[in-house]
Amino acid sequence: MRPQVLKRLLPLIVKIISKHDFDSIAFRGISGAVLAMPVAMRMKKNLICVRKPEDYDKNHDTVRVMGDEDCKRYVIIDDFVASGRTAEAIVDGVYTHLSETAECIGVLETLPLWDKDTNKVIHSMSIDHLLRTVKKPQKIEED
Repeated sequence: MRPQVLKRLLPLIVKIISKHDFDSIAFRGISGAVLAMPVAMRMKKNLICVRKPEDYDKNHDTVRVMGDEDCKRYVIIDDFVASGRTAEAIVDGVYTHLSETAECIGVLETLPLWDKDTNKVIHSMSIDHLLRTVKKPQKIEED
């Protein structure tokens, strides 16, 4: 992503998600980090990084989720939502490794906001369209 696209996207993303009450922004992978980090800095929000399995299998560090354990509500920022598996993996990772009570208020898909071929911000959509909900993991009761 070119710096000028990022510069135009950041205020739009902030405008879309600032309508909601949350304390953290969650992401996974480089594509999520590229947008999540500057948005979190602008909004003074905490970050939650849920690493991909291949990242913690290849490194010495085995921490799978890094973030604020006191997180109450968070937004996931992702570039593209197809199957929803990334969002579900983030929600599951937060629930399993960080906080069983933190609530994901939705996933902001950023790809519809810009055209990769022309590197231009193309339009803004309603928050209802962009901020998608995800399923909360079910706690498994052990015998």
